[in-house]
Amino acid sequence: MGKYDYSGFTGDGWKDSLTDMHFWGLHHIDGKIEVDVDRFIAASEQISILDFVPDEFSNGKIKGYYIPTKEHRWDYICNYLIDMLEDLKSKWRTEYKPLFRKITTPSQVEHDSYLNQIAFLSDSDMYDECEIQARIDGIKRIPEYERILNEMYCMFISKICCEIDRYLVKAIALCGYTGKYFDRNRLQSSAKEKTVQSLWKNSRDTRHSPICIMSTTSSNTVP
Repeated sequence: MGKYDYSGFTGDGWKDSLTDMHFWGLHHIDGKIEVDVDRFIAASEQISILDFVPDEFSNGKIKGYYIPTKEHRWDYICNYLIDMLEDLKSKWRTEYKPLFRKITTPSQVEHDSYLNQIAFLSDSDMYDECEIQARIDGIKRIPEYERILNEMYCMFISKICCEIDRYLVKAIALCGYTGKYFDRNRLQSSAKEKTVQSLWKNSRDTRHSPICIMSTTSSNTVP
């Protein structure tokens, strides 16, 4: 039996509380966090996220109970990137997404067109013509409506890519990068020097990389 008792958990990660530190094998020891490596791997396996298990855990370099040498949250540069993504998600939900409800939809155009026409009618036989014209007006709105939607999506995607670039520069600077300029090649070289896994090395579809997305949305070209 191990150092800690996990019998209180069901064995099904989706039924247990994923926010419970003990579920993940994380325990407070003298102001630090001790990781039960075997439990961390088992918990990750239960909800099928083994890809997030550190290589040092999965390849057996670190076994048993592990206390990280770093003490504070900001000692881990990844937390700057995590906070950036959380901030972007918050801005999307509270600032950008509500704007889509302000855009006049084709159905709204059709409805308004119909009401405007029948407001001046004196002949009931003209209602069918008003309905047809209103539907035509709604259909005419579709291309413009879709163009505006695409522009707004592209605007936010471009913002995401710019923010990622900005925080990557900050991250590699905190890792010791002192160069005056920054691009993908410098990022990869710096990552290799710091034995950090390349962002593009295991990409299943390079079309989804930030660089390809940014290039496509800004200049309609794919690198």
